[in-house]
Amino acid sequence: MDGQNINIEWEGPFQIKDIKRFNTENDFGLYQIYGSHPVYGSNILLYIGKASIQAFGTSIFQEGWGHHNNEYGLEVHLGRVLADKALPKSQQQDQIELVFRLLVYAHSPAYNATHINNVHEDEHLQKVHVLNWKSHRDLLPEISGSRWASGFGIDLEHYALREFFLDEKYKYLV
Repeated sequence: MDGQNINIEWEGPFQIKDIKRFNTENDFGLYQIYGSHPVYGSNILLYIGKASIQAFGTSIFQEGWGHHNNEYGLEVHLGRVLADKALPKSQQQDQIELVFRLLVYAHSPAYNATHINNVHEDEHLQKVHVLNWKSHRDLLPEISGSRWASGFGIDLEHYALREFFLDEKYKYLV
């Protein structure tokens, strides 16, 4: 399989109360939630979620964001997969899942702790390249699976500083 570019078009910000209206057959994809965190501060990326089986309006509220301590201070951005033609539902769900895993791993949002998995050596993710368009806010504009899912694409034995990193007294750095 060749590399796969997945384009995500983001829109927002929306207040959490406005999300209920996103319940059509086109309201599937990913979402970002920004707000305050007691340790990390205010107006930060709290969570990246996915709406691949149920629409945004249902998925986000099932996650409990409508009952968050500070629901009025939350800001939501919605992202949809861009494609030249309509994708079959199963292919759209697969792309949403790949993008979700890569975005969470690359950005480590505060409330995604249970979803931050080690994606190294995942062959499917290694071939994915995510491009975030429009209102992607704090997300990186591009995320390469070949970087994040393959040990950052670095083989230390091929770099000039190899002796430094492989030296016995510096092993804690690797």
